[in-house]
Amino acid sequence: ISLNKIRNMPIGSVNLTKINDGVYQGEAKVGSYVYKVKVEVKNHRIVNIKGIDNRKSVYVTYAEGVFQKIIREQRVDVDVVTGATTTSKAFMKAAENALKQ
Repeated sequence: ISLNKIRNMPIGSVNLTKINDGVYQGEAKVGSYVYKVKVEVKNHRIVNIKGIDNRKSVYVTYAEGVFQKIIREQRVDVDVVTGATTTSKAFMKAAENALKQ
C-alpha cells in the first residue's frame, strides 16, 4: 500500500443541514483493512461517533481520537491524529461514507 496515497486521500465535506436525526454506519477499505464507524446525528449535529468491529491495534486506539475532533468541528475533514495518520484518514472516510448514504 502506498501510505502517501492514503495520507492524501480526499475527504469530502458533508452538509449536516441535510442529514436527518439517526445513527448512520459507514466503512472505508484501506489496504487490507476495513474500518467501520457509527455516526449519531441529532438536530443536524454530529453528537457521537464510535468505531465498530475494527482491528485491535495501538494505531486504531490512537486514531479514535479523531472522533472528538469531528464532533468538536462538526465536519469530517479534520486534522489527523499524529502517529496514526493513515488510520485517522480511514476513520474520516468511513464517517464521510456514513453521512453520504
